Amino acid sequence: MTRGDYYKGKVILVTGGAGSIGRELVGEILEFGPALVKVLDNNETALFELERQFSDGVVVPYVGDIRDQEKVKRTLEKVDIVFHAAALKHVALCELHPHDAVQTNVFGTENVINAALDEDIEKVMLISTDKAVNPASVMGATKLLAERLALSANFDKGDRRVRFSCVRFGNVLASRLSSNHFSTSNRARRTSHHHALRNDAICHEHPSRGRPNLAGNRDE
Repeated sequence: MTRGDYYKGKVILVTGGAGSIGRELVGEILEFGPALVKVLDNNETALFELERQFSDGVVVPYVGDIRDQEKVKRTLEKVDIVFHAAALKHVALCELHPHDAVQTNVFGTENVINAALDEDIEKVMLISTDKAVNPASVMGATKLLAERLALSANFDKGDRRVRFSCVRFGNVLASRLSSNHFSTSNRARRTSHHHALRNDAICHEHPSRGRPNLAGNRDE
């Protein structure tokens, strides 16, 4: 099965889909012929602009926050695949507001995981960051916890079909957090997003490989 076949005709949700990474994911997903792309974001203006950019009726915006458990659950209804990109990503702001970083990056991710389990989603892909490696910041630590929540859900899902996985991005060119935001092309930015869409190349923990622990090793 090719990438195009995997996404064709599916209902896909992108949380944080109005952000720089999420918006690019939406654009690339549309190339594979999905039936519907839901976009959940708390940025009303960015959602409005996204809807104007993709005005073919396939992209449906949802104003909401992943902290809102009921909103997340309703938005995941009848969804096949979730790309979870919503997060607080600015390192300095997360240091100033660690409570909010935990609420969004940890508890918000938990809301997505629980809703995916309840709604029998096929696949959930968490978009993470290289700052989750041996984190020295609040942002990195909360994203590491988000990763562990997602990967550990594979061991606690029972007979549900859902698969949880994650991909770490580095300093994505031309994203809002990149120093090259104003000087790089869309083509350079799009390169990083292919990794999230390559269904056959995403590294995720499988029960047979052992449960990951917080030190980054696997318990055999």
